[in-house]
Amino acid sequence: MQEKDGDEDDVEMGEGVGTGRSPFMKEFFNKVEQVKRNMDQIKKNMINLDKKHGRLVFAYGLSVRVNAECMPYRQLRQQGTV
Repeated sequence: MQEKDGDEDDVEMGEGVGTGRSPFMKEFFNKVEQVKRNMDQIKKNMINLDKKHGRLVFAYGLSVRVNAECMPYRQLRQQGTV
């Protein structure tokens, strides 16, 4: 069935056949909106977690590198030659 311009129904907004929605459909679309909000929040949390993970990996790598570079000096200090 073809629709005229401007007469397109937005199924996600619950528009369509008839102007009123049944209680079931109202609840259904409310749940759909809640799922969308939850997905958006999960996406934001994943981005935040990814940023934090990147910082931790960088900091750990830097710490390992600094410790490796300082190891000869620590050994000399322990031997009492420094």
